[in-house]
Amino acid sequence: MTWSTEQSDELYRVSGWGRELFSIGNDGKLRIHPRGAEAGSIALHDLCESLVDRGVELPMILRFPEVLRERIEAFGEAFDQAIEAQGYRGNYRSLYPIKVNQQRHLIEDLLRFGAHRHIGLEAGSKAELMIAAAMLDDAQAPIVVNGSKDRRLIDSALLLQRMGRPVLVVIEKVAEARTIIRAAQELGVRPTVGLRSKLSSPGQGRWEASSGDRAKFGLRAQGIVAVVEMFREAGMLDALQLLHFHIGSQVGSILTFQRALREAARLYVELVGLGAPMGALDVGGGVGVDYDGSRSSGDGSVNYGLAEYAEAVISAVRRACDLSGSPHPDIYTESGRALTAPTSLLLFDVLDVEAPTTIAPTIDPSLALDPAIAELMALYGELNEGQLQQVFHNARYARERAAERFAAGDITLPTMAQAEALYWHLCARIRAMAEASDQPFEDLAALRPMLASTYTVNLSIFQSLPDAWALAHRFPVLPIHRLDEEPTEEGVLVDLTCDSDGVIDEFIGNASLLPLHPTRPDQPYILAAALVGAYQETLGDLHNLYGDPNAVHVSLGETGCWTIDRVVEGDRVDETLGYVQFDAEDLRHRLRQKAEAALSEGRLKPAEARAALRQLQDVLRDTTYLDPMA
Repeated sequence: MTWSTEQSDELYRVSGWGRELFSIGNDGKLRIHPRGAEAGSIALHDLCESLVDRGVELPMILRFPEVLRERIEAFGEAFDQAIEAQGYRGNYRSLYPIKVNQQRHLIEDLLRFGAHRHIGLEAGSKAELMIAAAMLDDAQAPIVVNGSKDRRLIDSALLLQRMGRPVLVVIEKVAEARTIIRAAQELGVRPTVGLRSKLSSPGQGRWEASSGDRAKFGLRAQGIVAVVEMFREAGMLDALQLLHFHIGSQVGSILTFQRALREAARLYVELVGLGAPMGALDVGGGVGVDYDGSRSSGDGSVNYGLAEYAEAVISAVRRACDLSGSPHPDIYTESGRALTAPTSLLLFDVLDVEAPTTIAPTIDPSLALDPAIAELMALYGELNEGQLQQVFHNARYARERAAERFAAGDITLPTMAQAEALYWHLCARIRAMAEASDQPFEDLAALRPMLASTYTVNLSIFQSLPDAWALAHRFPVLPIHRLDEEPTEEGVLVDLTCDSDGVIDEFIGNASLLPLHPTRPDQPYILAAALVGAYQETLGDLHNLYGDPNAVHVSLGETGCWTIDRVVEGDRVDETLGYVQFDAEDLRHRLRQKAEAALSEGRLKPAEARAALRQLQDVLRDTTYLDPMA
């Protein structure tokens, strides 16, 4: 039967996690629709080939600013509709948490696309506050300062308030309130602050510890009351203008939000009742991304859309305020993952494929009488549907016996190699017969991973997909071409690092193997990991000193033709060495000394020493990743 692109779409769940953003063309190439399904698309394989021709090497991150614009508008429109439908009397502001992706060009694009909606920024450190203060010019766009704070950070936030910037310092701990009051009095600044609540409503998923009694940040009820009284006694009760809570990242169920929103809205109106003017409720982040396309409440998916989320927020706050007679506050959200994850994908090429050789071996007559070989050959005569599991068990035992005899010196290396060839061919025959049978063979399930291929890919998982390593997070991974061909192999992906953790063996759909194609000589096989725009670049580390890959900003444009807006070159070897305090010039000097020593010892001729030194110094200026053509 001919393989179709529809089958690939179903196999890799493209219509699920890709929604209107990704599709498979009739030519078998994965396409992205940066401005929506009806506005044209880009074939990623064609784009990749064009970039490689321009000298942009794989691996590379592709960023699509137009997708960011679409996400900003999707959030804004969802809240606009909910506000209008419910007669809500507050405004909506989206805040971008800088920690999600601190790349300058992304933040510039975000502020440009979100200017008409007065999009704000959330800062969690001194460095992030400096970004927000310098980059944000809109007087209606708030800056919210969260996280741990020292006196210098608090002074900086208060001085920015004095300069007319809309900065709100969120109190996470009671001690911070004392510091803010003292700093405001000494600087002569009327502060604008918020309170972060440690809600009792549980979060969900990997980040559920962001809420509840054991949450890292936030005030319990008694702490909130204590802070209110501290500001009242200082004559600064009017400083309390925002309530903030956060229930975690990648929340899969709308019910989790609804429970938290009910509690937070009640807390908000109580604060108003205590005399705090308030005026804004920051409902934090948590809006998830459907990474696996299942549209469920699991860790890698969501069972709601933006419209349902916005309706839940506005409804809960409006109801609590109307019951208490409190004014409707402005609503802030901090859903950085949902804004940025779809904006980027990672492209990388396959360098090598390894799999057990399962073709029928040619038996060396001189080895055929060896007991190890004879035992395995005899099992071929027992291959039938009724004895598949028994033959498999016996084959494994025979191989173990051969390995023991080899270790004891009873058989030679060629004999062991012959035994292994017979064993793997037997396993392949057993698997093929089991798959063709209607009978269940539970013990034979082990054959799938045993016979799977290992695809070595040109990237560092620790640098480019750290959540896949640290959190076993599953990103959509698939080929960007040949999707009109049946993927006849199954495999896992291993990266370039010298670490056994540098492997991707968990895929969407709870699969441990990824369907892939056999590679072809002299034809690159390109894979993509999609939805990687949130956290991955920020959290990446320098395992084996593999640095940032190249990043390319691409737009589709109104004409339907893609344009390359910007190429951000990845780290060179000398740059990554600098991150760990090695000076490239010092290393070049040391290499030159070693070349001179080899020359004086007669190990190299002058021309050879010059060529060797040039080669070694060129490596310092090279990309940290591999060039399959070199």
